[in-house]
Amino acid sequence: MDEKEKIKNIASKDPLEQALLKGQGISGLKADEKRVFLGQYRERVIIALSTDQVEHPGTYPEVNEAIKHPRASKLILNRHADLDKASEYIELARKESIEFTTISSMQKDTHIGLIVAADNAVDIEDVFVEDLGDRFKKAGLDPKLLNFIGHKVCRKCYNKIKEKTPDLLHLFEQSTFLDKITGSEKCC
Repeated sequence: MDEKEKIKNIASKDPLEQALLKGQGISGLKADEKRVFLGQYRERVIIALSTDQVEHPGTYPEVNEAIKHPRASKLILNRHADLDKASEYIELARKESIEFTTISSMQKDTHIGLIVAADNAVDIEDVFVEDLGDRFKKAGLDPKLLNFIGHKVCRKCYNKIKEKTPDLLHLFEQSTFLDKITGSEKCC
């Protein structure tokens, strides 16, 4: 019996039976969901990143927006994620007075490394953020450019990024003529 069938089964019972089932702990239907979403119910999650995404240099603009969501109340990081690389997210949460905590994943095979959640249901349909590599491919950009996040890139690459994925431009710096001469320009 899947979760929906269990819910229908409980909902079809009279209120006294429902109260008895709750008392017996049978209505803990979403325990697996809470293990996957770092202790939160799925309907409270505003945004979720994988552990790999958390460890990518720079920040995802979707997380910045989620932290500023009017119902955002907490940022939760999986303790298995690199907290040094997540420090920018932690700082953003602090600036917005959002509670921050880490949690040891209750489910070893969860790929979730970060969530921004509300205290009550927000029911956002798609909480997962598309991977930067996939976004670059869809935009027709070379995914190798991701290796240069946080570095100076040539004008040509910078302008391509600006044109095709302007929301990710903050992850790169445009090199100067001096950078080109000194060899600190990092790209094509």
